[in-house]
Amino acid sequence: MFASWNKIQTRTLSEKIEQQQSTILNKLVSEVNELNTQNSELNKSFLEVEKLVKFVSTQYDDISKNVLDLENGNSYLTQKVKALENSIKDLQLFSRSSTIEIRNVLVKDNETLDDLVSVVTGIEKIIDENITPTDLRD
Repeated sequence: MFASWNKIQTRTLSEKIEQQQSTILNKLVSEVNELNTQNSELNKSFLEVEKLVKFVSTQYDDISKNVLDLENGNSYLTQKVKALENSIKDLQLFSRSSTIEIRNVLVKDNETLDDLVSVVTGIEKIIDENITPTDLRD
């Protein structure tokens, strides 16, 4: 009788342990499945982030290239402006060598260009120079 009672107790205890293990195992399987789902979602998120980083990196490279091109263009234009300023300066100096300024000429009311040309031609007769109206610029 003790042996049969012992068998029953052992079987009952064994069934309880088996149920507890089954419950724990089911819980572990459920948690592992949940972790697998989370891992899958994290992998998807990681791939999206990786794509975004590649896109941003490409955009950064393009912008860096554009900035470099603009800096080179700016440098070229700065040199060109300096060259043009020097050319203008040279032209101004060259044109001054042939410029005559006439001062202390009486101003007429409603003076016209023809009046100024006649003053200059009058002066050219006095200094014995041959100046034509096409030589004159205002």
